[in-house]
Amino acid sequence: MKKVIGINTYKEALYLIDHVDEIYFGLKNVKNHRIWYDYSNVSNIYEAIKIIKLAKGKNKKSYIATNESYSQREIENTIKTIRILLSNGLDGIILLAKKYEKDIVKFAQKIIQTPSFSTKEEELIKLVKIEMEKVGFDKVKIDKKGKHFMI
Repeated sequence: MKKVIGINTYKEALYLIDHVDEIYFGLKNVKNHRIWYDYSNVSNIYEAIKIIKLAKGKNKKSYIATNESYSQREIENTIKTIRILLSNGLDGIILLAKKYEKDIVKFAQKIIQTPSFSTKEEELIKLVKIEMEKVGFDKVKIDKKGKHFMI
């Protein structure tokens, strides 16, 4: 199983890079799911490039998180920034599309509504397994006790 972590700073990347397979980050000037928390985004493109180069040097993958952009200016800025990052070795883009928001909220509500007391998590585990298969996970297994996923 791949270990992936979202990071906020180059210093954090230095600390975590040897413990993960892939890293992702948000960037302050690119719309993303971390935008509501100023501290959860890499501060500038130069720091992002340092993170990408660190990942490359350690033979790890790096990604930027972004959301749909609505204005022409946002789109142009996002494209320009991503081109720069790709030219510096960025491996890909994680795009959270607004069109899935209702499905995500609906799924979160189902999780909250599903009883999952200690030693009685089977119903919740099955619900999550079905959703994982629905969104395209290749292989999802539940352990014999019905408590853990194996992907």
